[in-house]
Amino acid sequence: MPVIVAWDNDERTIVRTESSGHWTWEEYHTGVDQALALINSVDHPVHLINVRHPDAVAPEGYALPHLRRLMRNLPKNHRMTIMVNPNMQNKMMMGVFRRVVPIFSLTFMMARTLDEARNMIALYERKSGTAPLNFSAVADRFDMNP
Repeated sequence: MPVIVAWDNDERTIVRTESSGHWTWEEYHTGVDQALALINSVDHPVHLINVRHPDAVAPEGYALPHLRRLMRNLPKNHRMTIMVNPNMQNKMMMGVFRRVVPIFSLTFMMARTLDEARNMIALYERKSGTAPLNFSAVADRFDMNP
């Protein structure tokens, strides 16, 4: 299965998605919908960790419309999203997002390992408890058609 979605901890404060092998945009959207359903199923803050395994191969085509859909639908109780083991393309895309929409620098991060991502979340929770950010308000900046 190329995209897996599950709770990462018993407290249900972290949703973990994992992608491996070749996957399609349809599988991506199914995974996004599953992750959003988990986040929406609780009334406390939830973080999202996306683990990209080294063998993961993204589908062909322009990613921005697909990412825009995710940003528009992030629940109010979503806090951080951390990509684990990002490839060079992901790193470049995140760099562009951070320049175009600085709000990305606050809650969209990258980590080398799953443990590092969990530690980043623990640090975030100790330091902040910040109010949710409204990503749907900035999603229109990425209204680009493939």
